[in-house]
Amino acid sequence: MKTQSCLSFRAFMLVLVVYLSLAGQVVQADFFFGEPTNLGPPVNTVYEEYGHCISTDGLELYFSSDRPPSAHFDVWVATRGSTEDNWGDPVLLGSEVNTANEEWCPRLSPDGLELYFSRLGGGGLGNRDIYVTRRENLDALWGPVENLGAPINHTGADYTVCLSADGLELYFSSSRAGGYGGIDLYVAKRTTKDSAWGVPQNLGPLVNVGTHEIAPSLSPDGLILFFSDLHFAGMRPGGLGQPDIWMTTRAARDHQWSTPINLGPPINGGTGENDPWLSADGSMLTFTSTRSGGQGATDLWQAPILPLIDFNGDGKVDGAELRRLVDHWGTDDSTCDIGPTPFGDGVVDFQDLVVLAEYTGKEVIDPTLVTHWPLDETDGEVAHDNAGGNDGIVVGTPMWQPEAGAVGGALLFDGFNNYIDTPAIVNPADGPFSAVAWIQTMVPDGVILSELNGANWLMVDSSAGTLATSLGSGGRTPTLPLVSPVAVGVLEWHRIGLVWNGSSRVLCLDGAVVASDNPDSLAESEGPLLIGCGADQSPDSLWTGLIDDVRIYNRAVKP
Repeated sequence: MKTQSCLSFRAFMLVLVVYLSLAGQVVQADFFFGEPTNLGPPVNTVYEEYGHCISTDGLELYFSSDRPPSAHFDVWVATRGSTEDNWGDPVLLGSEVNTANEEWCPRLSPDGLELYFSRLGGGGLGNRDIYVTRRENLDALWGPVENLGAPINHTGADYTVCLSADGLELYFSSSRAGGYGGIDLYVAKRTTKDSAWGVPQNLGPLVNVGTHEIAPSLSPDGLILFFSDLHFAGMRPGGLGQPDIWMTTRAARDHQWSTPINLGPPINGGTGENDPWLSADGSMLTFTSTRSGGQGATDLWQAPILPLIDFNGDGKVDGAELRRLVDHWGTDDSTCDIGPTPFGDGVVDFQDLVVLAEYTGKEVIDPTLVTHWPLDETDGEVAHDNAGGNDGIVVGTPMWQPEAGAVGGALLFDGFNNYIDTPAIVNPADGPFSAVAWIQTMVPDGVILSELNGANWLMVDSSAGTLATSLGSGGRTPTLPLVSPVAVGVLEWHRIGLVWNGSSRVLCLDGAVVASDNPDSLAESEGPLLIGCGADQSPDSLWTGLIDDVRIYNRAVKP
């Protein structure tokens, strides 16, 4: 049985590996969300904090709260001297913005000179309208409030605004007629900042599906749109809580938005996650949540957005990553397109080199690492998993070699009923994965990794002493084993890997692709794994030699 963390993270990574398939090419980097943290006091209180934004320079935080002296939701602002400082005590905005009505969901323009918000009632066109206040410079006071009027506002509800970085696209939620649900996401466009807004256009049935879609937030390049859903009309397919945060992408500004994907853990988790806001540099997602551990019922939280830096899945950032980056210089390879952090810019160039240098030599944080057996023990019958808690049981009497491994210690198998029995880890039929290990064989034959009563995932073919796998598609016409033409040298350390990227089955030896093909899919594989013997546990499948540092990832690495 797979662990719950593995199941939830696979869905999560489908979000984070951003493939803009509408353009037929990958133009965004692979990234993941770090663990969310509560903004804490004085921003969060026992009251509700909601509907927020952070200025482009990261020094102003606007949000809605019903804390005293407010009797309902009003707009507040907290400031700080630098992005390294804590937020200061929030201040209630003046009467130009806050009235006897409810003011909610403030959103700044990218230049910080316009503040949009929604107001319930108060003589607008509908029961909730979008308003804007302006200031002459960042040190000036906010001026008179203006109702955006038609065609942005209508006789129903209009709210939760965000502006594109160039100020030419206005995204908002609206209950107007002609949509696909009670509240849908719309966009209005203009040719210049001084032009009037055009007629709002519905984002269409892929984004708006009959639930309430609200709180849009756009990435700096305008190609990723985060938003929330409310399940009053039923839960959106793939939802986890009430509400959730979703993400949709487009290949270019004139393309349609793709089918949204739930952000999954650690952002969503069955509680109420809402109101996403992406920082101007793309490094942080702030949002509201009702999860435990906060100051009140609804608090502001933040989660860092981090690039996947360990290209080859060896647990470190070093010359291997640098060589791959140089080899793909000038291309749009998403594996190496890590700068500007975290989304990249569609080309591998100097900016990616700068980001790589920042991470070189530091501890690698990689949530795609599902299982890692270092095999560094000195004795005992347990091979500890440092990543996912899937400890293996050592069967027979293989010998621990604390000083003889390729990376630290290793385990020596003598070919006589010695192996490691582990829990089930991943199901290759679910999506991309990688299995990598260091090996040193004394006999050019045997199985390194297999599924009990299933397929041999990684083995040395006895006929030619070459790397091979029998993990293929199932059904009436199973895929033939994939066999490398390159022999595995004996009494030498080799780093081997089996990579499935969703369409290609790849065998790697010492950093090079030595065999690949394109089966339609991989067969279901949900049984326990065996290290050092074949799926049938036959004597001729037992490994003779050393095995070290076995890793399994929920992504296609480049070993």
